[in-house]
Amino acid sequence: MQILVIDNEHYQLVTCGTVFQGTCQSRNLANISVNSVDVVRSIKKFVASTNPSNPAVAFVAPGPDNSVQLYVGTDDKPSTSLSFDVLYDYRQYTCGVSRRHLSGGDIFRLSTVTEEDIGSFAVLSEAAATSPNFVVKYVAGFSVEPFSYFFTTQPAVYPPSSSTPRISKLSQVCHRDKYFQSYVEMPITCSQPGGQDYSLVQAATVVQPGSRLASRLGLTRSSHLLVALFYGQSDSAVCVYQLSDIRSRYTDNIQACFDSSSMSLGEQFNARNCTATQVGEAADNQVVMNKLSKCTLHFI
Repeated sequence: MQILVIDNEHYQLVTCGTVFQGTCQSRNLANISVNSVDVVRSIKKFVASTNPSNPAVAFVAPGPDNSVQLYVGTDDKPSTSLSFDVLYDYRQYTCGVSRRHLSGGDIFRLSTVTEEDIGSFAVLSEAAATSPNFVVKYVAGFSVEPFSYFFTTQPAVYPPSSSTPRISKLSQVCHRDKYFQSYVEMPITCSQPGGQDYSLVQAATVVQPGSRLASRLGLTRSSHLLVALFYGQSDSAVCVYQLSDIRSRYTDNIQACFDSSSMSLGEQFNARNCTATQVGEAADNQVVMNKLSKCTLHFI
């Protein structure tokens, strides 16, 4: 089982495994042995990875037009017996982040796809998706207010080699954005003041502080804190971040991208240049795929 998610909005349990090509089932919450929707095989209904070593991360969160949808992050690298190219032809949408329907005849399908193949996803390019050296491990995902987030570990640079070190990245996408043009990611590390940096995340969650912790940190109880566990070569560390600080760093990175006339970004997502001409086109979405500026925040 790769995905096990409760969807209270549609009163269902969503289950997705590596079998049946990673497609999903909808089960009645009153009796989970009853399949409300049977497995349906379709290129755009493949959701989870077929490789157990490449787990999927999924959660239910708001989508455009007051909808409730399924957000999924996975990287479907095949076993050695399969061709990377053949797998990509059929399963390209299981290489990256996507948003999917949770009800009706389009259940589990990508929620928006245009004739230009633009839709509710940030999928890897064919070169990145079929590279044995570019493996993205999805670790955690969560939704807070108007955004959804994914934690990953992946090679520090693209294109990578077999010896490229791995780092952690945190990605963000706006719920109202039908076409994932607001998708942005950046490296994130855990740093001890004057000490070691930890760059690989193992687990993460979002909490709101109680009254004593909020008072100690000078925060309101409505603040959101991101708690993440990182590991190093010999030990591990826990870092706590204010989500408002992380959002500010995203804003700074996006502005830096717009201020550049030649910055090439996100080659693993079919690279685009971020130029000032995009500001008008993306006033609501803030188009940027990947700004390589570290989000290095300390313990608070």
